[in-house]
Amino acid sequence: MILPYGLIMAAVGLTEGLLTLNLVDEITGTKGNSNRECLAQGTANIANGFFYGMGGCPMIAQTLVNLSSGSRARLSGIVAALTILVIILVVHP
Repeated sequence: MILPYGLIMAAVGLTEGLLTLNLVDEITGTKGNSNRECLAQGTANIANGFFYGMGGCPMIAQTLVNLSSGSRARLSGIVAALTILVIILVVHP
């Protein structure tokens, strides 16, 4: 019963991830590895399920903000993830 919805959500997340990768490639003039992106996103979402987490995909808006701010390293993504984590832990009762 859940499988069709899970496949649809996986397809939507994968499509958004590949579109984000393509957008970043065009802006930065680099070439990303789409196979690596697909495997990493799928592995992370499967592993996330074992910790009662919710699946996710790259956020185009956050990526564009990071790029327009001049960030080119992975540290900006780590800082953004930690900021979201702190907000969730502090705001949640």
